[in-house]
Amino acid sequence: MITHVVMMKLHDPADRVEAATRLRSMQGQIPDLLSVEVLIDPLGRRLFRPGPAVHPH
Repeated sequence: MITHVVMMKLHDPADRVEAATRLRSMQGQIPDLLSVEVLIDPLGRRLFRPGPAVHPH
């Protein structure tokens, strides 16, 4: 199994929830993508991105 981690920095932190929703919607749409886990940094710190999307496949 390969785990792929993606970290993003959005121009507008208010877009975090929409970005997470879109990433989660990929589950079941891509045959080799077994699961999607999206985490959002609740503090919105600049050093952290809105959260890694972890894709084991």
